[in-house]
Amino acid sequence: MGHFIKIKSLNDIVDTLKLHFYPNTNITLEEIEILNQNITDFVELKKEAMQIKNQDNQKRFVNTTFANHKFRVMAVSQSSFNVVLQNGDISISLLKYSNRHSNPLIKVEFRAEFLLRSGYKNAIQYVKNIINNLFENYFIKVSEIHLAKDIQGYEFNPFDIHRFKTLSKHKTVFH
Repeated sequence: MGHFIKIKSLNDIVDTLKLHFYPNTNITLEEIEILNQNITDFVELKKEAMQIKNQDNQKRFVNTTFANHKFRVMAVSQSSFNVVLQNGDISISLLKYSNRHSNPLIKVEFRAEFLLRSGYKNAIQYVKNIINNLFENYFIKVSEIHLAKDIQGYEFNPFDIHRFKTLSKHKTVFH
């Protein structure tokens, strides 16, 4: 008879999630105008934030409210995006619509704590509700996702440990 180990699954979580929003082919001219005008308004706030003198770029921002949520408009943005909005839960990078490029118009990065607190489905819905204030005819691509599972009842042996994939540079194993 084989020896069966009782493994208890404690959690299945998403601890990293990054989404890209692309316009559908049926995006309307009105949606493009609304999106671009909102981004222009945020860029004006970004210019104010750029006047703040601090070596720590995370302290160079202007507060704003958008879609009934508080955000910081950051002085610096990610490459190819016009502006970045941040709060304690998410970071949203925005790019003005142009038919000259096929880049995503919006990139959203979720904080791990927010994903854990809300669950990834609620977190995605939260973001979609915000994005719908910019435009509604979009499709989403997942650009990065990290899945995690907490278990009890399994004792890892040294061969298991060598198969782990991790970003950690720490190689010491503690028993």
